[in-house]
Amino acid sequence: MLSYPSSLCIFEHFDVNRRLQLTAKCPTLRTAHRITPMKIEDLEIQESSITINNCVQEFEIISPSEVQYTYTRMGCDWKSSVQPLHTRATVTQIIDSLVASFFGKASKIHLKNLKTTSGLLEAFGPILNISRPLEKLRTSVMGPSDSIFSHPILRSARWLVLDDITETIDWADTLKPLENPRIQMEGSQIDQEVLIRMVWDWLERPRPIGYRFTTPIDVRVIMRSFYVEFGAFWKDIPTQYNGNRYCLVIHTTDTYELVVYSQRNPNLVFDLRLSDDESKLCLFTLEVVPLGKTLPCSTRFA
Repeated sequence: MLSYPSSLCIFEHFDVNRRLQLTAKCPTLRTAHRITPMKIEDLEIQESSITINNCVQEFEIISPSEVQYTYTRMGCDWKSSVQPLHTRATVTQIIDSLVASFFGKASKIHLKNLKTTSGLLEAFGPILNISRPLEKLRTSVMGPSDSIFSHPILRSARWLVLDDITETIDWADTLKPLENPRIQMEGSQIDQEVLIRMVWDWLERPRPIGYRFTTPIDVRVIMRSFYVEFGAFWKDIPTQYNGNRYCLVIHTTDTYELVVYSQRNPNLVFDLRLSDDESKLCLFTLEVVPLGKTLPCSTRFA
């Protein structure tokens, strides 16, 4: 039988899903569970499921008084159960209940990556006691006026991926105040003028080295206009940036260069049967790189 201090040490390094199963069956372990931080690599909370690392718990309201839970681990065996609802609970209330029962209001969570929606993040955010900024947050948003942009979990994430389901064009006023080191847009087509305004903001309020913004757009057209707008010049960029061979240097200081370049969109596959313009599958990238990372351009006309 483990002593109480020993259980604290073991719980901190225990697989989080096994830990949740143990505390559900052993009430004597719940105090140790509440005060010992949980380490979670990936957490996904959607409208009908919660995924913790490789384990998925799905739920479906099958009647006004019953909810069905389906538990799957690593895509193998699954368990299904039906539990009564004490009230006519909404989906959000069920999620709140699950998050509270899984993590507990007093538990600290060392969470690395989170994927969810803006509405759910606002609903369960206060329940999660996240002890450090997220490495990556991916969330759907309802356009640039979504109230989620004031949420501390969003504003502190090191890598912010925004899935805009409204296909809004003008994001400049929302994106400029954000201080996330890496921001990636998905879905929404940002207007060229908005990107120009963002570059001017990065010139007026310099970002630290390593800060990056990416968005899907026809990069070839953008690069031509930036060449004229900012009096930029072409240089070669190392292959580790996963981009085109060339980049445009917008501004240079004693320590860094502000550059724009294109990189292949990992979510799309180039198919000549659909299009002969591979540039449409690229991501526009604005980044602050250390001085000396770029090289003299190897092509006269570039």
